[in-house]
Amino acid sequence: MDGLRFLLFLGGLSLVGGGVACSHPAQAHDEAPPQPIPLTVTRVKARAAKVPRTLTYQATVLAARDTVISAVAGGRLEVLLAERGDKVHKGDALARFRDAEARAAAEGAVANVAGAEARLAGDRDPERSPEVVAAEEAVRVAADARRRAETLSSQGSVSDQDLLRMRSGEETARAQRDAALAQARAAKALVVQSRAALRQSRAALADFTLRAPYDGVVLERLVETGEVLAAGAPVLRVVDPSSLRVRFEVGQHEAASIALGQQVELDGGRAQISRLAPGLTGESRTRTVEARVDPAPSSLLPGSRIPVRVLLDASDDVVIVPRNAVRNEGGVARIWVVRDGRASERLPEVLRMAGDEVLVRRGLADGEDVVPDAPRELRDGMQVTP
Repeated sequence: MDGLRFLLFLGGLSLVGGGVACSHPAQAHDEAPPQPIPLTVTRVKARAAKVPRTLTYQATVLAARDTVISAVAGGRLEVLLAERGDKVHKGDALARFRDAEARAAAEGAVANVAGAEARLAGDRDPERSPEVVAAEEAVRVAADARRRAETLSSQGSVSDQDLLRMRSGEETARAQRDAALAQARAAKALVVQSRAALRQSRAALADFTLRAPYDGVVLERLVETGEVLAAGAPVLRVVDPSSLRVRFEVGQHEAASIALGQQVELDGGRAQISRLAPGLTGESRTRTVEARVDPAPSSLLPGSRIPVRVLLDASDDVVIVPRNAVRNEGGVARIWVVRDGRASERLPEVLRMAGDEVLVRRGLADGEDVVPDAPRELRDGMQVTP
């Protein structure tokens, strides 16, 4: 009897355990799986537009005035008065060479001029010098004496010997006058010559100081203080950044599309084609084009390389989106679009950047919702809000 009760007790436990085991799957079936929380993003509308068709090139920025300042006389460079980036004004001293000998020569030339002018008794006409004036007076007196002697000789009051002496005295006075005039003229010529030598010595002295040819900026420093330079050696490079131009090369197949006066776009400004090479040059058969930048943006630096776009008469249909809606990864442009509450990634064909906007040629439609500053956790097909 006791054994039978024990078996019934074990059977009851088995039934109870089975019931508990069967209750777990039912409970799991009743609980719903958790739903993902939609990601909150900002949306903006893409808009269609027509933009001028362009040809894009890499251009070099040039200053309209770009000058290499070279040593004129040569010698040892004593001091450089300007550094890279310094603004200079026309006539400012930029560098000085050792000029002791040239300075001594200029001082000697000044002394020579002073001596020559003293001998001439000032800067006057040689015929009015004191010596010449006195000699002219002596000629006048001698001529008067000779004329009186001739009158008296005709009356028998003066001997022929005295008349001959008077005539000889006049000739001597005239000779002395001519000698005084020649000497005064020589003194005047010496003054002119010494003044010319002074101007030359001062010009030679000025050659030892290099000056700015115009208002501009020092772009390059090509030597160091203390170097001994030959005449013509480059010292500094000065540019005028107030007037800039861009130069680029156009291939043979596009050369006919370029014309004088066409507009050129560049970051921060515009330019106008002002020069065209008359033909193609080089092994690559390119045409050199220059465009004047007006006004020149302050961010544009001479010597830099920038992209430029020549505007053609034709136009392209594009879709415009904010620049921050395009993510560039590994050279591939990516845009996130929201449709029916879900995000999808696009790989559009970008025509070009235009300031804070991007012009898309293909891969995006007018009016589509794009996501600016897309979060890094955004994934294709993810539910988003609003």
